[in-house]
Amino acid sequence: MTGPRNATTTYKGRTYTWPGDDPVIEYQSVTTILSGGVPKPALPNWAAKSVAEWAVDNHAQVGDIIETEGKIEAVRILKGKPWSQRDKAADLGSRCHAAAEAYVLGQPMPEWEDDVKPYMASFCAFLEDHRPDYELTEATVYNRKYGYAGTLDFIARIGDGLVLGDIKTGKGVYGEVALQLAAYRYAEFIGLPDGNEAPVPPVDSAAVLHLTPRKYELVPVEADEAAFRTFLYAQQVSH
Repeated sequence: MTGPRNATTTYKGRTYTWPGDDPVIEYQSVTTILSGGVPKPALPNWAAKSVAEWAVDNHAQVGDIIETEGKIEAVRILKGKPWSQRDKAADLGSRCHAAAEAYVLGQPMPEWEDDVKPYMASFCAFLEDHRPDYELTEATVYNRKYGYAGTLDFIARIGDGLVLGDIKTGKGVYGEVALQLAAYRYAEFIGLPDGNEAPVPPVDSAAVLHLTPRKYELVPVEADEAAFRTFLYAQQVSH
């Protein structure tokens, strides 16, 4: 799965541009804003635990690195372990998104690797149970007034309502997703592949489709105007 159209990712995070802008506007991505603007008090404990667990499980390897390459190299490797685990989880999420998008669009399905198969079984169970009618998938939305952009996972009619949805494959669903979905909901336009702009459809509700290896859960999210105001506060903090 390639990155979103018109997006650039660096060590500072992701930004978007839109060909219709003159002069060019650099839109900060919604997820980059939330990474920099929402406190994550559990993150230091998670990182420390990740390093400690890996060091204990691989103590012989750590000793060999110290002996052959020195303490500085061993510290460098240990410092990177939490982020390599995070990147592995993000890669799993990306592959699940790609498979889900292909399924929805009726395109040839990517070869499901063993670690993706149980998540896709959960996704297929969601399709069977809810029969969603997809209006948009992987659509990039922009807000010129506030200078942000992001790529939403889907807008679909589920039951009697139009739902803005995000697919998550992590351990849980966290509160900041309300800010993420609110930012998408109150964007000004969708950037279409042909270079045209279209309005973001007014949705009735928002939800997270949380996929795990054993089941799925469709979690309602309050992505309302209050959540959007909080997103804008987070944008200021990030800035």
